[in-house]
Amino acid sequence: MKTPQVTDLQQNGVREALLGVESKTAASLGAGWWDKRMDVDGVSRGTKGRKRLFGAMGQPSCYHVMSRTVGGDVFFDDVEKEALKTLIWKLARFCRVRVLTYSVMGNHFHVLLEVPDKQKLVQEFTGEDGERRLLTHMHCLYSTSAVESLADELQRMRDEGRENDAQAVVDSVIARMANLSRYMKEVKERFTRWYNKRRGRRGTLWMDRFKSVIVGDGKALRTMAQYIDLNAVRAEIVNDPADYRWCGWAEALGGSRRAKRGICRVMDCALDGWERGAKDAAENYSAAMNAVLVGERVGERVGERVDECVGECVGECVGECGGECVGECVGECVGERVDERVDERVDEAEMHAEGQAEGGNCDVRETARQAESAAATAELAVPQETNSCELGNLLLRRVRYFTDGAVIGTKAFVQSVFEANRGKMSVTRTHVSQALRDPNDATKRGKTGLYTLRDLRMDVYDEG
Repeated sequence: MKTPQVTDLQQNGVREALLGVESKTAASLGAGWWDKRMDVDGVSRGTKGRKRLFGAMGQPSCYHVMSRTVGGDVFFDDVEKEALKTLIWKLARFCRVRVLTYSVMGNHFHVLLEVPDKQKLVQEFTGEDGERRLLTHMHCLYSTSAVESLADELQRMRDEGRENDAQAVVDSVIARMANLSRYMKEVKERFTRWYNKRRGRRGTLWMDRFKSVIVGDGKALRTMAQYIDLNAVRAEIVNDPADYRWCGWAEALGGSRRAKRGICRVMDCALDGWERGAKDAAENYSAAMNAVLVGERVGERVGERVDECVGECVGECVGECGGECVGECVGECVGERVDERVDERVDEAEMHAEGQAEGGNCDVRETARQAESAAATAELAVPQETNSCELGNLLLRRVRYFTDGAVIGTKAFVQSVFEANRGKMSVTRTHVSQALRDPNDATKRGKTGLYTLRDLRMDVYDEG
């Protein structure tokens, strides 16, 4: 396990480097400011790109999005991770999408987002006072002078009788909101400009376009959030995601109001519950996370103890049996010793997961009580009919379903997304949803209780 070396992000040089992403945008006047073929900060809208699946109309939808650097060969330092994290949140506020959790790694990033219904948002910025509300909202991303200059441009267009041009500019701003593709485009383009300037480089930074998966509520959403927060654990950077600065869970534990609200949404609790002192969202999410981490540590120790016990038992049984019944004796001996030693290591893993008392002195009875409570509350994330061990194995491995599965959720949810996007599907398609494959045998279906729209067959599960 690597020991993370985190840069002091309060140093003067670091703060200066982050000014480019933390400061508000001062849009340049000129053609790019008003031309209806361009966005209001002069960035070309580009082509439509690939067809994406979207959730049902009239209600919010959750998405897991991921993007990787070119060839995975460009690696971010701590300052660059902080800059990308800043842009993820900053653009989410402007684009009116909710970040539920995220993970910024050395050469890629993940975000779990909730995108609101577009029509409801459009209604907010239309009508008699709609344009004023829109300009007020723009202050979260643009400087006061930039917003005022846009207001002047719009008024000038109307004075010249160019109402259609003025409305086209207003529409181009609204089009950037509640739009998954536009959000990701702006995050990546703004970060690329900042990164290239800092590094003195040119050219593209990201591999292809981003990947996206529609995620259903309930267990699917909780599983996906944990999978994202556990990225640094899978990469063996930390033992606990709480120790990794650039993920949503660590930010929430650090007191961030916005990150706490994201976890509350994942756990289907009142958004401001954590802030008001309610502990259910934090405790249940922590318990589900600990259940995975405890399972990993127990698994490691089981393997160690089996090897150790086989070695001991073979020597003893060969001496007793003279080689006649070594197989039977070794089997009995190993079974007895593994049971005893695994029980010991389970206790150790539970104590470690609950965070041993300061200075290494731990109240064993209190730790056992907490571990039992964690196992019980973890059922919220892993229902009884689900194989919890199997689900835990998913979270500690790279799972292609979570980036390439198109849709993840219950069977009914996958069906509903299919119906909403039927026009984008092949007319010859014969199946709609499939249970995720067994992590231990990809030729069989697993018992995770999760379904996917895209039935992957090759390299479905890899080690993290």
